[in-house]
Amino acid sequence: MIDKPHQPKDEDQSSVLEGKSVSRREFLKIAGIAGATVGVGAGLGGLVAACGGTTTTTAAPTTAAPGSTTTSTAAAGSTTTASAGPVQGREVKIGAVSPVTGALAAFGGTEAWSAKLTAETLGAGIVLGDGQLHKITIITKDSQSDTNRAAQVAGDLISNDKVDMLVSSGTPDTVNPAADQAEALGCPFVSCFNPWQAFIFGRGATVTTEYKWIYGFYFGVDQEVVTESMAYDKLGTNKSIGFLFANDTDGNVWAQILPPAFEKMGYKVTFPQQYQPMTEDFSSQISAFKKAGVEIVSSTPIPPDLSNFWKQSVQQGLNLKAMFTGKAFVNTTVADAIGPTAEGMMGSSAFHRNFPYKDELTGLTATELCDRYEKDTGLEWAQTIGTHAKFTWAIDVLKRAKNIDDKQTIADAIRATKMQLITGNVDFTAPVDMAGVHITPNVCKQGWANTQIVKGANTKPNPSKWGFDQNIVGADSLPGVEVVDPIALTYGK
Repeated sequence: MIDKPHQPKDEDQSSVLEGKSVSRREFLKIAGIAGATVGVGAGLGGLVAACGGTTTTTAAPTTAAPGSTTTSTAAAGSTTTASAGPVQGREVKIGAVSPVTGALAAFGGTEAWSAKLTAETLGAGIVLGDGQLHKITIITKDSQSDTNRAAQVAGDLISNDKVDMLVSSGTPDTVNPAADQAEALGCPFVSCFNPWQAFIFGRGATVTTEYKWIYGFYFGVDQEVVTESMAYDKLGTNKSIGFLFANDTDGNVWAQILPPAFEKMGYKVTFPQQYQPMTEDFSSQISAFKKAGVEIVSSTPIPPDLSNFWKQSVQQGLNLKAMFTGKAFVNTTVADAIGPTAEGMMGSSAFHRNFPYKDELTGLTATELCDRYEKDTGLEWAQTIGTHAKFTWAIDVLKRAKNIDDKQTIADAIRATKMQLITGNVDFTAPVDMAGVHITPNVCKQGWANTQIVKGANTKPNPSKWGFDQNIVGADSLPGVEVVDPIALTYGK
């Protein structure tokens, strides 16, 4: 039974699973119903990848757009260059919104590197669907991990910078407000790294709602039921699970789906009051978990909240066999900060270096892309390397759009997308089917995994040179992915 009910949610989210009693298999099928400017050419060597932002130099002086985190302009291209003879077309602009600074900065930490790689790959010019050679300009702007800021810069990109397409990634706090602006202002939009339930239900829509301009390739919170339970079943726990969710768009959606799903699977569920992001005191949640004999905690804290919760859990003697967090392990920075007791923690994974996919833009496999990142930056690979998919997708769309001056043709090209991204295969030509890959008119669902923090020497299938790395311990819709046994240990000892 559920020991403590969670706080009420908005009316549009409160009925996600109400009135239905379903089996695990049925739930997994219907859970959705429940619930810089950067360019190419001379001077690219001046673009330096960094977690907080980027700096660029260009062959010709340019003026930064207000709010831009990176600025440069140059010709972008493909294997077809200007010397091949196509007619020179106008400049095409892509706007990008991601959280480069603030509490969600980890989700934008690879943005500058990805933009630079895109620029280098495109070369001197790209022939679009109209048969003309076009210079591509990418303008990236920082959401600063703030929903209002995300909406503002998205609106600026569309109305002031006059971008032809908008792309975004990095949790609902950035993607959702950017999408709202794109739909309202009539700008083609593609995005990734966002729970599809948050994109649909978190914006007051339903699975039958059809948008004209905005599209996403997302994972589903329902997939967590598959991947988390896959790992927990191997640990031999008492099946007493506690949930720790923030009172935000992301946390509210996870709260509506995971607790009832695990209860239906026979787990004893403890769900204390949801907390406010950036809280400093988790004593009430920890006390509830201890009282209920919880051995598993499933959560979605941002990195600062995970650090605070974990420090207090160890101090207050909360002994767990599994600690799962949905946001904090996009890289191993938090694990490095926590230290030895981080070993064994689990996280969600929209991308992993061992995913069996290739990036159509660069031709690099997931492993090769991660190796390239480590070589270029000196940093350990991060899950957000997978956000490179939004640039690959956008370029593919433009190469198929018949008339870039008619945004409707760009939207038509998005709806005709069928390709492989570094995060998996996306197919908007498939029938809309909640049990398939094209789950709503505007969303395709990707494969999903859970990872576990391990010492670098214990990384599988190959040891890592880093202090901590991540093994895949659960997977859904990822054929060919190797799932390894999770580490069983009691934390804080």
